[in-house]
Amino acid sequence: MMKKRACSFLLLLLLLATMLSIPAYAEEGKVTAEVPVEIQLSGSVPSPAETFTVELEAVTENAPMPAGAAEGVWTTTITGAGKATVQIDYEHAGVYSYTIKQLPGSHVRGTYDSRVYKLTVYATVDEDFALGITTVLEDPDGEKTDTALFENSYKAPEPAKYDPPIQKAVQNRRGMAPADSVFTFAMIPAEKDAPMPDNKEARTDEATGALYMDVVGPGSYEFGWMTFTEEHVGKTYVYTVKEVAGSDKYFSYDVNIYTLTIAVTEVDGKVTLDVSCTDNSGTEATGMSFTNVYDRPTEPGKAPKTGDANNIWIWIALMAASVVIIAVGAVIWARKHKKK
Repeated sequence: MMKKRACSFLLLLLLLATMLSIPAYAEEGKVTAEVPVEIQLSGSVPSPAETFTVELEAVTENAPMPAGAAEGVWTTTITGAGKATVQIDYEHAGVYSYTIKQLPGSHVRGTYDSRVYKLTVYATVDEDFALGITTVLEDPDGEKTDTALFENSYKAPEPAKYDPPIQKAVQNRRGMAPADSVFTFAMIPAEKDAPMPDNKEARTDEATGALYMDVVGPGSYEFGWMTFTEEHVGKTYVYTVKEVAGSDKYFSYDVNIYTLTIAVTEVDGKVTLDVSCTDNSGTEATGMSFTNVYDRPTEPGKAPKTGDANNIWIWIALMAASVVIIAVGAVIWARKHKKK
């Protein structure tokens, strides 16, 4: 009987020795198991980073638990990508089972690791009655591993677009402005690397990043679509929008300068823009409008034509002829009546 028990004990020790083990240390009659836990992130990680909760739950009734556990459950948190260690103290021999999992995150763009690891701790005593442990950690496929690894990923937020609009008007004071009058508008970023409109027909100043757009005649125009992505989230961009004075001497060009401010945030997995605009005085503007005045006075000695001056002598001749005919007729009539 003693030989049978000894063989069983040796077989158990041999079995434990072949298992993947996580080191333990002893202090004042107890031993502590340490199980590494790690969070890895990939994709478009949000800022600020999300905080993850890792849960250890006892499967074996009355199994030893880390400090701070309640009703067989212990949790720890990791902010962003990082590591933590599960520490469990043992004072008595036994076989103890646990599960380790990550609680689902809450970010709208996140995909979270749902793996559940199985942790088994074998606490045994040797022939000198010294307590020792062997810790075995298995993934959901039953493969042994030394770390409870959770891999989370994030998709990129949906970009936002904005097309800055302007209104161009012409006020005719004297004369009529040519319908094909060309006007130039500038959009100048406060920072050279700020997002700018995608306008293939506009001109760009490489030194300042400013964009210059030409338009023909009055009307409604747009600078072109601006695209804001995750790299712009949390930043605020400021632009100056103005009309560039032209060379037509009959035009008085609008000197108003608008300040366009675009604050970029992320809401519900989408890039969101808060756009505001102020005029020269700092007053909030509902739009960016520019009005030019056209004033072409009459040149001295060139009065405006009210009719065809070339035909006026014809009318004078006709009137003179009419007077002569009437006069001749009157003389003839008078002679006839005198003879009678």
